[in-house]
Formats: sequence, structure tokens, C-alpha cells
Amino acid sequence: MRVAVLFLIITAFWGAVFLHFKIPQKVLGAKTSLEENSIDTEKLKVVETEIENTKKILTVRPDYAAAWIKLGSLYESIGENDLGREAREKAKGLNFFGD
Repeated sequence: MRVAVLFLIITAFWGAVFLHFKIPQKVLGAKTSLEENSIDTEKLKVVETEIENTKKILTVRPDYAAAWIKLGSLYESIGENDLGREAREKAKGLNFFGD
């Protein structure tokens, strides 16, 4: 129960962060380069830093499903949908509730 509540809190927090930054998603037919998608450089640096920090957490705790979900969201926020999908699939494969 505590794990589920913690997961919901973390998810709500990161949802609020992404709404604040309003990073555009990749659109079908749009240019694929991050620079060409006109993502603000400062915002991109923040997301890239969060990606690196999350990867560091996952090197220590590869079974941390919430971190995999966060990593997936971060990747998708910069248009890396394939990497985002892979991270979310990794989270799904983990035994989150310890059954």
C-alpha cells in the first residue's frame, strides 16, 4: 500500500514538472533533430540532466519501477519515443508490488 501511494506521489510530481516546462512532443513528419524542433536549450539541459540522474539511480537500483517510468517520460518529453517505450516496458516487466 505504501509503495502504491509513493508511486502516485512521484508520478503526480513529475507530471506537474512536465506541464510546467511544456516541452513539445515529436510530431509525425516533423524534423527529428532537437535543435530543429526549437526546444529551448535551457529546458533541454534540465531534461538531459534528469535523464542522467535517473540513469545513475537505475545503475544502483535496476529494480526501481518508478525510476524506469520516469525515464520513459523524460525520453518521450524530448521526442525519443522509442527509448521512452523501452523504459516503460522495462518498468512493466518488474514485479512492482512484490507479490
